[in-house]
Amino acid sequence: MTFSEDILNIIEALNEKSGGKLRKENDLAILLELVSEKLDHDLLNRIIFTGKSLWKLSETIRRARGATDATDNLEKELMRHIEDLRTYIFDAIKDNQNNSKSRFTVTYLETTQGCIRNLIDLSHDLAVLKDLQG
Repeated sequence: MTFSEDILNIIEALNEKSGGKLRKENDLAILLELVSEKLDHDLLNRIIFTGKSLWKLSETIRRARGATDATDNLEKELMRHIEDLRTYIFDAIKDNQNNSKSRFTVTYLETTQGCIRNLIDLSHDLAVLKDLQG
């Protein structure tokens, strides 16, 4: 996929902000490009906000392992955010007819542990984007 200059600039700024630690740089660029082509600012904001929330929840759960009462509720909330982010990603890719649609389906939308880990990695990058927004 060819990226617009704006998307390339965003990815470059995110790489600088993260110290070169983006986890799903190419997928983030694809997702941003697809949403920008739709001119759907609301969808973009939902993806970014949900991604940051998902990242924060996953980090909180990781640190709170062992406190079962707390983590049970957090894990339920985490799964709700995962389903929301999957829905938003599907909305972003559903009209796309190239390889991105099938790749995103296999990488993020299936109900496997691998897809959940991929969503959390992508949410890390979305959290960096949200932080850059201010």
